[in-house]
Amino acid sequence: MRIHINTLILLEEKFGTFEIEAINTENGTPAITLRFGYWRQVPVENLQSMLRSLTCDANIHVEQNLVDEDEECGGELYDYTITRQKS
Repeated sequence: MRIHINTLILLEEKFGTFEIEAINTENGTPAITLRFGYWRQVPVENLQSMLRSLTCDANIHVEQNLVDEDEECGGELYDYTITRQKS
């Protein structure tokens, strides 16, 4: 899966700074993970809708993952796994 740099710039404008990592899911599917700020939660529906629109790909799927809970730093920590579902 490829995401154009302009898409990443628009994501940053909408949701703030993030880190990106290429991974393989547990079943071997190529994916991308995004972590916003310090594991900040963002509206998953908005993120998925924006990615689908910007990439012109209705098969983009975003899954929100509760990574951990850190009471000292404000609670729940999230990241987002982006995959392309088979048609």
